[in-house]
Amino acid sequence: MKNASSIGGVREISQHGPKADIEVQNVSKRFGSDADGLLALSNINLCVPTGAFATIIGQSGCGKTTLLRMIAGLEPPTYGVVKVGGQVVQGTSWERGMVFQEPRLFPWFTVARNVRLGMPDRGHNQEAVTGLLRLVGLEDFGTAFPRELSGGMAQRVALARALAGSPRVLLLDEPLGALDAVTRMRMQQELLKIWQDRQLTIVAVTHDLDEAILLSTQIVVLSERPGRIKKVIPVDLPYPRNRLTGEFNVFRQELMGMLL
Repeated sequence: MKNASSIGGVREISQHGPKADIEVQNVSKRFGSDADGLLALSNINLCVPTGAFATIIGQSGCGKTTLLRMIAGLEPPTYGVVKVGGQVVQGTSWERGMVFQEPRLFPWFTVARNVRLGMPDRGHNQEAVTGLLRLVGLEDFGTAFPRELSGGMAQRVALARALAGSPRVLLLDEPLGALDAVTRMRMQQELLKIWQDRQLTIVAVTHDLDEAILLSTQIVVLSERPGRIKKVIPVDLPYPRNRLTGEFNVFRQELMGMLL
């Protein structure tokens, strides 16, 4: 990774590197009035290069999800500017797909119809829907309803729906947090494959340090509320990554030290 300086076993990434797909410039977020509102994020400056897989970590309540929602256009910054592809974010867009902590599927729609909701024209392109379901391993479940799915399967549907708009940026708000360990590991590998095959820029929130190291090209570490960027760290371990190696453990220990 270019422009990185050594910090023990982990290196800090410069904010001046490859072309940025996502730019967060002097952003602060306050909920409520200026006088007595809650300051969630303070003076955030962040660049996520095109094609990166960035994860955001930090203690609960530090503003991770708030930052993600501002990139998605679901929440406006109180101060500062968020840009995607050089354009100021002003509301939601098909170019930014988002997967939430819960699948948020419509229970009265089939799996296929839930996926179609993610298409800009809400069309009936069955071939495209089938292709998305095949991508997430659910090709045989198009006619099923959400109540008939496991938690992992429901999150796969949510992921397919987020990809249905052919986004350039995929935003993940800890969608694997409620899954069992085995399903979570399988989903992590599927996310990596989708990221690599579709050449997406991904920003994900996670509380799982191993997950951050397994997936990321860079890790954004936030301080306690109000969230500020403590460090942006490149992870230049080769894929696929093995959490049992000494290098992996060095990253884990360094990240734990930053959060404790």
